[in-house]
Amino acid sequence: MLPDSALSPQERDWGLALSPRLRVRYWRSRAALRRLLQTVLGRPAALVPLQSPPGQPPLLGEGLGSVSLSHAAPGGGGSRAQQPLF
Repeated sequence: MLPDSALSPQERDWGLALSPRLRVRYWRSRAALRRLLQTVLGRPAALVPLQSPPGQPPLLGEGLGSVSLSHAAPGGGGSRAQQPLF
C-alpha cells in the first residue's frame, strides 16, 4: 500500500518504520481522521495541524480542541464523541 495524499510527510515516514500490517492500519486511520477534520476545520487534509505518532494520542494545533482515536476489530466496537463534530 502506498501512503495516502492526506497524510503529512512525517506520518508517511512513521508508517514506513512500522511492520506492513501496522503500517496499513496507521496510514488508513490517520488519513481517515484527517479527512474528517478537514471538513470541521476547513483546511485540506494534509494541512490539518495534527501531531500523531504511532502509539501516541493525536494532538491538534493549539486552540483547535482535541481528538481521540481508537481501533476496533472489524465488526466490533464503536466510537463516541463528547461533542458532535458537525
